[in-house]
Amino acid sequence: MEAATYDYPVLARRVRQALRAGLHPTKLRLSQGYLGRVHVLVRTEEFNGLSENAKQERVWEVLKRTLGADAQGVSLVLPYGTDEPEE
Repeated sequence: MEAATYDYPVLARRVRQALRAGLHPTKLRLSQGYLGRVHVLVRTEEFNGLSENAKQERVWEVLKRTLGADAQGVSLVLPYGTDEPEE
């Protein structure tokens, strides 16, 4: 089975719009991964006090609701609250 290739500029624009609208981040950084996939670093006050699992679930909820099957084009998510340092 061949891995899907994504149009990074198009997918990144959609991911950025989805996360800005759904999470209101104070910081949002996207970078290109393998085969046009999107890597995401997102920092928002909404994540303060949440577990890593809860933060991941919230990001994926927004992406799946907004992008549908194209959410599979996101291959890395690094979520941070505003109360924690980036690693």
